[in-house]
Amino acid sequence: MKRKGFGKGLLVVALLLVVIALACGPASKPATTAAPPTSQPATPGVVVQPARETPKQRPEETAWQETVSAARKEGSVTIYTPFGTPDGKDAVSKAMQDNYGVRVQWMGLRGAEGAQRIVLEQKSKQYAADVFWPGFSTLLTNQVRSAGALVRFTPPVAISEPDVWKGKGIRSITDEQDVIALSINSSNPIIVNTGLVRPDEYPKSHKDLLDPKWKGKIAMTEVSQSGSGAYTFSILKKELGVEYWERMKEQNIAFFKDQGEVGRRVATGESHIALSLGPVFISPFLTAGAPIKLLPAAEGSYKTFLPLYLVNNAPNPNSGKVLINFILTKQGQEILARLFSNEPLRKDVEFKTHPEIQRWLDGTPKWTMGTMENVAAWDADVAAGTAQKVLGLK
Repeated sequence: MKRKGFGKGLLVVALLLVVIALACGPASKPATTAAPPTSQPATPGVVVQPARETPKQRPEETAWQETVSAARKEGSVTIYTPFGTPDGKDAVSKAMQDNYGVRVQWMGLRGAEGAQRIVLEQKSKQYAADVFWPGFSTLLTNQVRSAGALVRFTPPVAISEPDVWKGKGIRSITDEQDVIALSINSSNPIIVNTGLVRPDEYPKSHKDLLDPKWKGKIAMTEVSQSGSGAYTFSILKKELGVEYWERMKEQNIAFFKDQGEVGRRVATGESHIALSLGPVFISPFLTAGAPIKLLPAAEGSYKTFLPLYLVNNAPNPNSGKVLINFILTKQGQEILARLFSNEPLRKDVEFKTHPEIQRWLDGTPKWTMGTMENVAAWDADVAAGTAQKVLGLK
């Protein structure tokens, strides 16, 4: 009996040892559980966006903002130009004041006068001009460029809006970086005072102006300096021959330096007919209700680009840049199209002009474009004094 109990005891002890061994042996790793998120539970229906870095400004954007800030401190800009109706100047001035806090001072100087003054300013170091806006002339451009009076400048709007420009855009005039195309100007209608010239007398060609009845009744801008008068002379010399002007000499044409004065004379009836004017100079008289009409001629008319120059050593260089850039924006080009009668360079701006001017533009049978080559040829006549010699002018 004792042996049987002892055996059972040994069996129980052995079983206990096995259980202890199993309990102390290597245990399998429990499955890893992801730590609960530390953020608050998402609100139902709300998508939480990851944080984004604020995009950094490009260096040129920062530089332009600094230019605009500097222009506000300068507070004004002076522009030399023969162009601009009162309404057009007021519109540009208001936009510059409202947008940038810059006051525009308009100096009404003809292209040659403005160029001469700028050259003198550079020589004397007495600077006043910030921006120069003349008619297109290779002679004037070379004159101010050779005096070191021009600064290379690419308006930011030309880079930020590369697809809105017609043709070559602001570089339509030249590959130089100191001449910026502003707009396209049309010139050379035959303008008549309808109170003095009957419809059956309207000239259809410049040759009709040779009629003796028009002797002493024609006004025209001067032909001795680059500009519309000289270019009208050169274009018609090519179309009709120098003989045409030899005969026109007998018509006793009245020549004036100021294109606005030529427009005023035909509008008031001091002259029956005016030549070599662009719409920008006749538009104010049309708006005022003057009895004038623009007639297309068989020989056609011409178009040129109007340039802008940023002047070197300008008193307000930042304001000058801001003004040029503004004029090339959509708002600026709309003002030029609507109030200056200049065709915009931008494709996204509608050309709005006086109905009488529009009729002339639509009715002109052909156009001569004032390319660099053409204008250089016209300026060659100016440099040689061809018109003065043919017309017997001093």
